[in-house]
Amino acid sequence: MGKSRRRQGTGEKKKDVAPPQPAVSRRRWLGIAFGAVVALGLGATALVRRNRPSVALAPQTAGPAEPYKLRETQPVLSAGLFSGAAAVAYQRAAEIPQVLDQLYCYCRCKENFGHKSLLTCFATRHGAG
Repeated sequence: MGKSRRRQGTGEKKKDVAPPQPAVSRRRWLGIAFGAVVALGLGATALVRRNRPSVALAPQTAGPAEPYKLRETQPVLSAGLFSGAAAVAYQRAAEIPQVLDQLYCYCRCKENFGHKSLLTCFATRHGAG
């Protein structure tokens, strides 16, 4: 009897039996679901694009455009008065005064110094500062 008890005490380990695997794994189902969502999204996008009404563009008017009248009447200072980055900034300002005249200066020059636009900064030495 003692021997049988020892065998039970030392016992041989039973091999773990893995549970049966489902026919289709969870990872595979997720892949199939993701693919279906992508396919539905692409299909919906194609339908929306196909059913979108076409936009008719307005005809362009022939003839020269009316020139922009600058609010700032003073000319941009010469880039030769400055060096480095300031000289480059003044050179670029002289090339595009119509653009700068339409932009607000975010250092609050309009409120503090009475500037009309960003172009006014380059009509004075303020643009170099």
